[in-house]
Amino acid sequence: MPNKRPPTLPELESRIGAIHTRLRRRKLTVAAAESCTGGLLAAVLTAHGGSSDYFKGGAVVYSNEAKSILADVPADLIHGHGAVSSVVAGALARGARARLGAKIGLGITGIAGPGGATPGKKVGLTYVAVDSDAVSDSAEVASLVNEALAKLPASEARLLESFHYDRCKTAQLARQYGVSERAIEGRLRRARERLRRELEITLKSIRGLA
Repeated sequence: MPNKRPPTLPELESRIGAIHTRLRRRKLTVAAAESCTGGLLAAVLTAHGGSSDYFKGGAVVYSNEAKSILADVPADLIHGHGAVSSVVAGALARGARARLGAKIGLGITGIAGPGGATPGKKVGLTYVAVDSDAVSDSAEVASLVNEALAKLPASEARLLESFHYDRCKTAQLARQYGVSERAIEGRLRRARERLRRELEITLKSIRGLA
């Protein structure tokens, strides 16, 4: 099956028209923190007249430093999961929303190429995250899990993220790490147990503050 042609900028601007109308009608506001798209998201969101009614603003957070300075992404989160990860995309969305007081936060991070690929993360890999009151409960749970993940050894955190977030199969991970599937299953089991213990410690500390 041939690859689909990516949309052109005029096509993206046309598609945003329906969303533009809905955002204005529902009086919703949007803020963005984008990396690999280099400002394209903001350009599309402001393509129609009246976009200032809903678009609060955005930041192009290309470097890791920019992600921390402009979107309040913790440096240890980037170090533990990598700048291109679902965890960091979620943190970008939350940071943009909080910084600009918007009802919806958008976060994008990925590998635009031609370089930048790493084992398990190919050119073109992109994570898009949305943060809003509608997903606040799940975001709170995700935040607790991310906090626990950040306390794990980086290798274990990446393994869990690849398996659960990126949906990598054990066979794929075995090839990536150069070990058997059984070895990967053992590593996953040990990493999950360590994560469970860290979550228990975090939850106990929260209850202690309540």
